[in-house]
Amino acid sequence: MLNSFLANIDATKSIDAQEFWQFREFYYPGSLTVDKKGIKDPASPTIPLVFNPYLFTVFRSSKITSYEYLVTSNSLELLVPKDNAWKIFSNNSFAYKNVGDSVSLVFIKPISEMVKANGFLDYKDKDKKLLEGKYWMAITNISK
Repeated sequence: MLNSFLANIDATKSIDAQEFWQFREFYYPGSLTVDKKGIKDPASPTIPLVFNPYLFTVFRSSKITSYEYLVTSNSLELLVPKDNAWKIFSNNSFAYKNVGDSVSLVFIKPISEMVKANGFLDYKDKDKKLLEGKYWMAITNISK
């Protein structure tokens, strides 16, 4: 399943948000924590302040850890290290590396892609203001 997912990414040079969501749920099921209060998870990756991160979900299983944020910038330039292990696509909005026993994925998508992939927020009323001027960012680590 992982090899097929990565082959599709290499072929299309992009990541489909809904396919990512499905892969994460079926590759190795885990638990999803939703945090609308914006309390930063102490185990989460360090995010440069330029993104003004707001943590809102953490997915954990024994094979996958995925942090999802609302951020104010749509470029990964400050997040992805400058080394040859990273493949960067889609105008700096998606990157991944496949080294050894792990795969790391980082992407930033418009909120419309987040709405398409999952539907746990109330996009019509109370959460709409929260989403204004923001992008969906995911930082995911996968063990093979």
